[in-house]
Amino acid sequence: MKFFVENKNAYNLKTFMRKIGYVPFHNSFTRRLGSGFYPRFHIYAEELDDKILIKLHLDQKKASYRNAVAHSADYEDTQSLEEEKNRILSLL
Repeated sequence: MKFFVENKNAYNLKTFMRKIGYVPFHNSFTRRLGSGFYPRFHIYAEELDDKILIKLHLDQKKASYRNAVAHSADYEDTQSLEEEKNRILSLL
């Protein structure tokens, strides 16, 4: 799911993502849904002038096969992604 948010306070990207409950993870940001590493919301974000492009998906579990990077994830408009989008927008 992709959407834009306005960066009204001109936070840098890491500060902005921490404000909405995400932590840095390699070149992206995550928010866990429980005590384990999965499931988790996963965001790739880009700063574009006064807006931030959010690319959100839900990682359900890690890759099932050795040396594989593919994993089970929800990328399209599911109820959980829509709820997370609304949570993010309500914090701003």
